Amino acid sequence: MSEALNNIDVWGWFFKEVTIDDKFNIVKDLYNFKRETIHGSAYRNELYLIDETRGIHTSWSGWRICDLEPVYKEVQRWNGSFYEFKEEFDGYKTTTNSSLKDYVESHKEECKKWLEEHIDLNEYNKRVENLENHRRAEQSHYYDLNSASKGEVLQCYIENRYSDERLYIESDTYGFNIEIDNILLGGKDETPLMSILKIMLNNRNMFKDFIELDKGYVFNNKYYETIEDIAEHIECCIKNKRLHNKFVNNGLNAEDIKTKE
Repeated sequence: MSEALNNIDVWGWFFKEVTIDDKFNIVKDLYNFKRETIHGSAYRNELYLIDETRGIHTSWSGWRICDLEPVYKEVQRWNGSFYEFKEEFDGYKTTTNSSLKDYVESHKEECKKWLEEHIDLNEYNKRVENLENHRRAEQSHYYDLNSASKGEVLQCYIENRYSDERLYIESDTYGFNIEIDNILLGGKDETPLMSILKIMLNNRNMFKDFIELDKGYVFNNKYYETIEDIAEHIECCIKNKRLHNKFVNNGLNAEDIKTKE
């Protein structure tokens, strides 16, 4: 194991894989599912019926498959002479609710057969391939992990193309060096924690007029609803005005983080 770790050289691009959820999005575009409502739900026609006993719907965790039972309600109707009571269909109750991904993995042959019987496979495969090619061309991250000097230095580099940010970590006999967004933490003579504390002390004058209210804060003579809003404002000023070095080494002042009204 140690011999393998001493010769690390791994790099590449990371992109979002095409999931079962993505493939079902393609399926529902190609197949005219009958739509119904889950009983008690505020969302209308959210259920894609496979048949009268099973359906698929989405949630925060992705597409889910469920067994169904019809629900009826009793309604009163005037037939011209007297009122009569009838049962009317009022949607479906879900008796099971499972991940579509898990279901497909455990019922591969059944799902394959359904696709062959109901979907134009040539069009389906073409769309899946196009989506895969698109995501390969739109890589979200680049990573590079390697070991130098016979394993005495371990280096890790990650590039986030979504936010245009980069992270570099180096571990050697002295500890960790961490560089993110042009800010260096740690080094031969200090730990990353020590670097953070020094940055805080260097920038303490920036917060002299910081006031906490019952609802919100005043910072640099401006009102903010949350601490996150203040942090976002400072971060934007550091990036846009290229104040990284001053922020780390000398500290910022009120003038540095003022924006034009």
